[in-house]
Amino acid sequence: MRVADFTFELPDSLIARHPLAERRSSRLLTLDGPTGALAHRQFTDLLEHLR
Repeated sequence: MRVADFTFELPDSLIARHPLAERRSSRLLTLDGPTGALAHRQFTDLLEHLR
């Protein structure tokens, strides 16, 4: 893995400036290590992905 792999453009319009009123609604992008599959989840699902 290289530092350059993490270089990307991110428009200001996509940067959260304030937390959500209901933080449980926060979105979470997960990566399945063995398969490399990406999935869009809710932050409340975080414990399911931690080992």
